[in-house]
Amino acid sequence: MGAKIYHFEWINDFSAVKNYAIDQASGDWIAFLDADEYLSDKDVKKLVKVLGIIERDPKLCHLQTAIISPCIQLDDNGQPFFYATQQRVFRNAPEIRYTGQIHESLTINEQSIRVDEINVMHTGYSVTAYTGTGKAHRSVEMLTAALEKDPENLNLKCYLADSLVVRNDDGDIETTDRLYREAITGGDSVLGGLKQGANNHLIVKNYDDEKKALRFSSYAKKHMRTFLKTRIFATTMGVNFSRPALQHQPGKCS
Repeated sequence: MGAKIYHFEWINDFSAVKNYAIDQASGDWIAFLDADEYLSDKDVKKLVKVLGIIERDPKLCHLQTAIISPCIQLDDNGQPFFYATQQRVFRNAPEIRYTGQIHESLTINEQSIRVDEINVMHTGYSVTAYTGTGKAHRSVEMLTAALEKDPENLNLKCYLADSLVVRNDDGDIETTDRLYREAITGGDSVLGGLKQGANNHLIVKNYDDEKKALRFSSYAKKHMRTFLKTRIFATTMGVNFSRPALQHQPGKCS
């Protein structure tokens, strides 16, 4: 049937672009994958079956909902280094739209349907992709602008700290640490994965300072049940990956 190509002038707003694309869709369901994401052939077939099951289920067929499934971050060797969940497949409904200028997310009124056997593969956080595309510099600019409009948004602060780590500018160190500290003490308003990454970064940075490392590690183990099962996110994307401290699990600081 072929693809249709539409033009949308870039206005520094990822949600605006994605919502425009959604407006052009005519099917009952939308699979929205970024250019650096893909599904395996096997998972495409699984997805078709899952959607068929939903449409035949009288309790699910009328829900204006999305499918939440694993998103696997791949490194330069094609190996997973981080796991998260994302909503990439959703009902084509007027009330389901993206919000957020950067690190946008879907707004959905009804509960998402969890499907663990379908994996979205993401290559955009590999070192080569990040350094080759200038993502870090672009992200720093956009996140800084977004924070000017919403200065108390701790999720944006954590995303900005991640981007500053990858940008690897010595002048960013103090700001990065401050943003991460705000994130880990900011309460439940911070997404769990972001708070884990903030703790990981501070533990690794202070690995040689047993007292500081123990404080961050103890906090993480107390407040985050899955903390010890995750790999380091912010640091894995480039700057500190070669440090010997990363060969140790953060929990062993205690």
